[in-house]
Amino acid sequence: THDDSIRDIVTDGVAGFIVPQKCNGFGEKIAVLADNEALRFKMGKTGYDNHKNFTLSIFETHFLQALLCVFRE
Repeated sequence: THDDSIRDIVTDGVAGFIVPQKCNGFGEKIAVLADNEALRFKMGKTGYDNHKNFTLSIFETHFLQALLCVFRE
């Protein structure tokens, strides 16, 4: 579903689908994936590959950089 932070992880139509938080469109996207095995695998692989950008180590590095930036000001 659409959420401000989800767009950092999922690119609509590439690693998944972004749909409104209400049910509108959700069933349609499920049907698209159910009918298209190649798309399911492609999106799954892209999502898996993208998860490497969201490891704890990367988060810690970015968080530390942000803190250092704040304390330098």
